[in-house]
Amino acid sequence: MTGCHLVAAGIMVAFAAGVSCDRSGRDAAPAGGTGSPDGAGGPATPFQTVLAVHKYRVEGRLGMIESYLVAEQRPHVLELLHAVDRLTAADQALGDAITRSLCRLTSEDFDDSQVANLVGVFSRDVDVLDEKIEGDAAVVTVQIAKRVPLDFVHLVRSGGRWLIRTDAPIPGLAAELGRLADVLSAAARRVADGRLTAEQLRRELDAQSADVRRRIVEMTVTTKSPAP
Repeated sequence: MTGCHLVAAGIMVAFAAGVSCDRSGRDAAPAGGTGSPDGAGGPATPFQTVLAVHKYRVEGRLGMIESYLVAEQRPHVLELLHAVDRLTAADQALGDAITRSLCRLTSEDFDDSQVANLVGVFSRDVDVLDEKIEGDAAVVTVQIAKRVPLDFVHLVRSGGRWLIRTDAPIPGLAAELGRLADVLSAAARRVADGRLTAEQLRRELDAQSADVRRRIVEMTVTTKSPAP
């Protein structure tokens, strides 16, 4: 499964269930394959290309990632990643506000941080495992956040470089993720100001995010990419 449809699969499962993961792991160092992400003069192999993309993703350097995507998909992938980053930041702000103003344990009940690991090769925690090259096409095997089954990143060689080709974009997904980020950001401000108890926060989030989450689930139809 590749980039855009992996976020579809992950978000559909997570939001349908109501994401609630251990927030204590959000600050852990990201996983990553061994070896240098850049060869002399830049990545020379598909494996090195995926390592480089993961390095730039963890560093928040989306502008660097752009050059490793096939041209027609660049704006869509970057829009999605910006939206995921907004949601991750909003979730962090809400968690911090809950920890300061309510109860540390309560923050786990309102955790959307694993969205950062639902965008395939562009996730936060990625191990790069193997590559298979056939002419100008390649498949790199990765593991996302220690999950199984493994995932496969498809690349094509163009102009002497290896470029990542994801699945087709999901229209409207980035916008809905942005709306959910806005809901969490507003809730974080109200918690920080002392205007919400834990129960009030739960009710408010349920009321304000339910329609957004439903639309996200409805638009995220999964499509598996073939294994090599």
